Amino acid sequence: MAYCISNKYVTTRKPHHCWGCNRKFPAGTRLTAKVCADGGVIYTVYWCEVCERVWTVGDYRNDEEMNEGDMREDDYWEEARVEIEGATE
Repeated sequence: MAYCISNKYVTTRKPHHCWGCNRKFPAGTRLTAKVCADGGVIYTVYWCEVCERVWTVGDYRNDEEMNEGDMREDDYWEEARVEIEGATE
Protein backbone atom coordinates (compact mmCIF):
# COMPACT_ATOMS: atom_id res chain seq x y z
CA MET A 1 0.00 0.00 0.00
CA ALA A 2 1.31 3.45 -0.94
CA TYR A 3 1.61 6.22 1.64
CA CYS A 4 1.47 9.90 0.80
CA ILE A 5 4.48 11.75 2.22
CA SER A 6 3.64 15.21 0.86
CA ASN A 7 0.87 16.83 -1.12
CA LYS A 8 1.27 20.34 -2.58
CA TYR A 9 0.25 22.49 -5.52
CA VAL A 10 3.02 23.12 -8.05
CA THR A 11 3.37 24.86 -11.38
CA THR A 12 5.09 22.29 -13.55
CA ARG A 13 8.31 22.96 -15.43
CA LYS A 14 7.82 19.96 -17.74
CA PRO A 15 4.79 18.21 -19.26
CA HIS A 16 3.18 15.65 -16.93
CA HIS A 17 0.32 13.16 -17.00
CA CYS A 18 -2.36 13.31 -14.32
CA TRP A 19 -2.36 10.03 -12.40
CA GLY A 20 -6.13 10.19 -11.85
CA CYS A 21 -7.30 10.67 -15.45
CA ASN A 22 -4.10 10.01 -17.46
CA ARG A 23 -4.49 13.25 -19.44
CA LYS A 24 -1.30 15.03 -20.52
CA PHE A 25 -0.75 18.59 -19.29
CA PRO A 26 1.85 21.01 -20.72
CA ALA A 27 4.62 22.70 -18.77
CA GLY A 28 3.33 25.65 -16.76
CA THR A 29 0.19 23.85 -15.58
CA ARG A 30 -0.85 24.03 -11.93
CA LEU A 31 -1.13 20.45 -10.64
CA THR A 32 -0.97 18.73 -7.28
CA ALA A 33 2.31 16.86 -6.74
CA LYS A 34 1.95 13.90 -4.40
CA VAL A 35 5.16 12.31 -3.14
CA CYS A 36 4.41 8.71 -2.24
CA ALA A 37 6.26 5.73 -0.76
CA ASP A 38 5.46 2.11 -1.52
CA GLY A 39 7.64 -0.92 -0.82
CA GLY A 40 10.73 1.18 -0.17
CA VAL A 41 10.31 3.17 -3.40
CA ILE A 42 9.62 6.92 -3.32
CA TYR A 43 7.93 8.48 -6.34
CA THR A 44 5.89 11.53 -7.36
CA VAL A 45 2.54 11.50 -9.12
CA TYR A 46 0.66 14.54 -10.40
CA TRP A 47 -3.09 15.14 -10.17
CA CYS A 48 -5.14 17.75 -12.04
CA GLU A 49 -7.73 19.94 -10.36
CA VAL A 50 -10.59 17.84 -11.75
CA CYS A 51 -9.28 14.60 -10.26
CA GLU A 52 -8.52 16.31 -6.95
CA ARG A 53 -12.14 17.49 -6.81
CA VAL A 54 -13.55 14.07 -7.69
CA TRP A 55 -11.31 12.38 -5.09
CA THR A 56 -12.43 14.86 -2.42
CA VAL A 57 -16.14 14.63 -3.23
CA GLY A 58 -16.17 10.91 -4.09
CA ASP A 59 -16.56 7.99 -1.78
CA TYR A 60 -12.92 6.86 -1.74
CA ARG A 61 -11.01 5.28 1.11
CA ASN A 62 -7.27 5.75 1.62
CA ASP A 63 -6.64 2.02 1.22
CA GLU A 64 -8.57 1.70 -2.05
CA GLU A 65 -6.47 0.46 -4.97
CA MET A 66 -6.28 3.22 -7.58
CA ASN A 67 -4.63 2.67 -10.95
CA GLU A 68 -3.54 5.36 -13.38
CA GLY A 69 -6.51 6.77 -15.29
CA ASP A 70 -9.18 5.15 -13.07
CA MET A 71 -10.60 8.49 -11.90
CA ARG A 72 -12.24 9.05 -15.30
CA GLU A 73 -14.52 6.11 -14.58
CA ASP A 74 -16.14 7.99 -11.69
CA ASP A 75 -19.66 9.15 -12.54
CA TYR A 76 -18.89 12.69 -11.34
CA TRP A 77 -15.61 13.12 -13.30
CA GLU A 78 -17.06 14.59 -16.52
CA GLU A 79 -19.38 16.94 -14.62
CA ALA A 80 -16.45 18.19 -12.53
CA ARG A 81 -14.28 18.60 -15.65
CA VAL A 82 -16.90 20.76 -17.38
CA GLU A 83 -17.45 22.81 -14.21
CA ILE A 84 -13.72 23.45 -13.69
CA GLU A 85 -12.44 23.64 -17.25
CA GLY A 86 -15.59 25.00 -18.85
CA ALA A 87 -15.37 23.11 -22.15
CA THR A 88 -16.15 19.73 -23.59
CA GLU A 89 -13.37 17.40 -24.61
